Amino acid sequence: MVRMTDNDQLFPLLSSKKRKLQCQFMGAITTSFELPNDFGEIGIDLNKLKMPEAEDDLNYHDEKTRQFSFVERLQGWKIQCKARSTGKFDMYYYNARVRQMFRSIKEVVKFMMFEAYPKLRRTKNDYFKRTVIRHFNTNGGL
Repeated sequence: MVRMTDNDQLFPLLSSKKRKLQCQFMGAITTSFELPNDFGEIGIDLNKLKMPEAEDDLNYHDEKTRQFSFVERLQGWKIQCKARSTGKFDMYYYNARVRQMFRSIKEVVKFMMFEAYPKLRRTKNDYFKRTVIRHFNTNGGL
C-alpha cells in the first residue's frame, strides 16, 4: 500500500514522478562567428535591427537598451553535445559574454540578431511556490 503525504494530496501534479534521464557529456567546441568581408557594402546597421512584433516568447532589448554590439554578440560561443540514455542528443549553446544558455539554434539566432533572451522556463518548484502563495493569499494564512 502506498501512503500519500500531505503535499501529494494538495499538489497532485508535483507528486507524479518522472524518470530522470541520464545524460552523458559527448564534447564541446568553442567558436565565434563573423560576417562575410563584403557584408559592409550592403549598408545595413545590424545594431539597429528591430524585433518582429510576433515574437512573444523572448525577452527583447530594443536598440536603446542593448548591452552588446552585434559583433560582440557573435563572439565567445561554446557548443556542448550531451547524449541521453534514450539515444537522442541535446545541444546546448553558451555565450561567454552574457553567461546565458540557449537550447536551440532559433534562440541563438534571435539573440545574435536582436539581443533577445529566452524567457526563463518554469519548474515544478515554481508551480509549487505560486500555488502555496495563492493559497495563503486567498485563505488568510494556514
